[in-house]
Amino acid sequence: MRRMPASRRGLVLLLGVFIAALSALSPSLVLAKPMVEAPNLSARDDLEVQTILDVNAARMARGLAPLYADASLGELARERSFDMAAHNYFSHYAPDGTAFYVRLLDDSHIAYTYAGENLAWNTYGDDVSAQTAVNGWIASPPHAENLFSADYTRAGIGVVSIAGKKYFTLIFVGD
Repeated sequence: MRRMPASRRGLVLLLGVFIAALSALSPSLVLAKPMVEAPNLSARDDLEVQTILDVNAARMARGLAPLYADASLGELARERSFDMAAHNYFSHYAPDGTAFYVRLLDDSHIAYTYAGENLAWNTYGDDVSAQTAVNGWIASPPHAENLFSADYTRAGIGVVSIAGKKYFTLIFVGD
């Protein structure tokens, strides 16, 4: 779990209901396509959709507004998961020690006041993998703090699998 306030504000792209509606109708329209394909390394847009649905169900059960699925954040989250899977690590920090998701946000010129990241991995079957990741975040106080923060309004989810292991990245932002 990483949560970082930012001191800057900028143009905020609020895709909101439009993206949520598109996601429900055709997830492939709003979810990022993989940047690099490698043997046995694949993006899992089916699990991305299920994860954001499970996250929003948990938020709404606690009286919070759902997070808007943001396509730009989804691309970054998927890139993040690809990096961990391709380089065989699991951490909020890249192997070079940088806060990778913050660098991705900044390099992509995504404006935010608050930003956070939740990570998970598991080898459960596809039928329970997304819910297992979300349940793990709910059970972990620092991850639950991100998940249930009213500061966050948009999120992107990226899920990548390699050899049965699934990497989940959830990037949150708020203004």
